Amino acid sequence: ELVTQMHKTRAVAVAGIFRDYFKELEKEPEDLIGKDDEDEEDQGHLYFGWRRSEKRYRQVNRE
Repeated sequence: ELVTQMHKTRAVAVAGIFRDYFKELEKEPEDLIGKDDEDEEDQGHLYFGWRRSEKRYRQVNRE
């Protein structure tokens, strides 16, 4: 089963300076959660819709 799950995946080996860096990140995961983003104001949203005739997405207005 593991062979099937790992088929066509890529693994990354971490060594040297990066090993120490990732250990520090594991110690303080709250830094990655975005704790400091609480004070930011919402900048809005962008909406896109599929245009069949053009065969591509285009921005649409939603109000």
